Amino acid sequence: MGSWTLNFEFADKTPEFIAEMTENIARTVTFSLGEMMEKVEANLTGGVLQRRTGDLLSTLSMTSMQPNYPVMVGSLQVGGPETLYGAYNEFGGLKEYPIPKDGTEATVLHFFWEGREWFRKSVMRRPLPARSFFHSVTDPGMAELKALLEGGKF
Repeated sequence: MGSWTLNFEFADKTPEFIAEMTENIARTVTFSLGEMMEKVEANLTGGVLQRRTGDLLSTLSMTSMQPNYPVMVGSLQVGGPETLYGAYNEFGGLKEYPIPKDGTEATVLHFFWEGREWFRKSVMRRPLPARSFFHSVTDPGMAELKALLEGGKF
């Protein structure tokens, strides 16, 4: 559901310095990803969304950053084709849409709402509100991590 990139330039450094720095960076990033993963998991189990089937939670995964300079990759992911509803919860619905009548012969919609019986020719469904369980954690987390790394505090 998102991505981020951090760039480091070690062109003028010794191989020993590069090895030490990449190890420290990998350790720091992996620790931060682990903290963010715990927060996302909390959001998926009652913090933002209520756990129902566990399908969305089962897609939550983290890959530790490996110290392979110059390309160092670590990731935190959630969602996928089986859990498209995760995107609707994360970003909200796009727009209002009409609720269709059942069958081709129906002339009105019939439903119960707030203890009353209703008949309407048409009803518009409001868009789903955004309930961010991922970016509400990772956006500030990545900004904090980037500032930490760029400041050399790792």
